[in-house]
Amino acid sequence: MIVPGLGLTRYVRRLREEVRRRGSVATVLDVPGYGSASSRRTAPEIGAIADAVAAWVRQRAADHRRPLVLVGHSTGAQAALRAALQIQQWRDDASVVLAGPTFAPGQRTLAGLLLRAPVAYRHDPPWELDPLQLLRAGPRDLLALIRSGQRDRPELRVRELRLPLTLTAGIHDALAPRGWLELLRSNAIASRRAHVVVLGGSHNNPWTHPAQLASVVRSADLTLR
Repeated sequence: MIVPGLGLTRYVRRLREEVRRRGSVATVLDVPGYGSASSRRTAPEIGAIADAVAAWVRQRAADHRRPLVLVGHSTGAQAALRAALQIQQWRDDASVVLAGPTFAPGQRTLAGLLLRAPVAYRHDPPWELDPLQLLRAGPRDLLALIRSGQRDRPELRVRELRLPLTLTAGIHDALAPRGWLELLRSNAIASRRAHVVVLGGSHNNPWTHPAQLASVVRSADLTLR
């Protein structure tokens, strides 16, 4: 299951197809719901998205027929982590992959974020995102989701995670630098297994390097079988 960043689903479709090509079931969750013709299902807020993800798992994937790998990218990684803290209460056959997780402490103000954002996409141009989804979301809701992410504290929440954890990002990802990944890994004190994998590209590497990221997801899947 893949939780995209900023609720934008188009850029993770290549990743979904690569995961499927490797023999795993892959579903992209459309939350908060910008890409849907129906009314929005959740508020543009990290906690609300996490609740929706956990509810989806409980309702649709509760039969335990196959292990669960919860993948989140960017703000979706923050929501995936919070969802995993709920999911682990009733499923221990799950693993978590946090790709390009936001926001490191120096990026929790708009000024700090603006210093990083221009270089975060220097190898992965941001126009790979769906402009129609950006228009549907609107600047107010996108800003609300970003500010919600900046208020979140993944480095504290990850201490409660018991599930296996993989932290990954592109080598040029200025929004998720290696030091931030290592901090999250070192704070995952309750996790059965936590490690860092650095891939090619920068922040948008689910689009530019989907095969590499899919291999990481597949490895997380195989460890549960």
